[in-house]
Amino acid sequence: MDFAYVVMVCVAVYVAISVMREVMRRKRETGNIKNKIASKKALHENLIEYREKAGLEPEDVADALDVPWVLVKKWESGQEDPGTSKLLELARLYNVSAEELLKDVRFL
Repeated sequence: MDFAYVVMVCVAVYVAISVMREVMRRKRETGNIKNKIASKKALHENLIEYREKAGLEPEDVADALDVPWVLVKKWESGQEDPGTSKLLELARLYNVSAEELLKDVRFL
């Protein structure tokens, strides 16, 4: 065997191992990111939680915000998200900040 051929094979093996290590590292990082995303909540879960803490029913929220009851149910089921102005009104109604309503919410 030629010395140059042996060196070339060694370099190829080294590169292959390096690439495999990088792929595995990125796979681990991606898994960690997915776990972090999975641990976050959806906005509608926070809306239900804070409404219940405020001791209100969906109908009470609808009356206070002057919106149809069905719209509040859509917000709380995750079918629709409230707009910015309604989110601010919800925060005032629940006596929390808008940041608190959005705390731990995942955005996709």
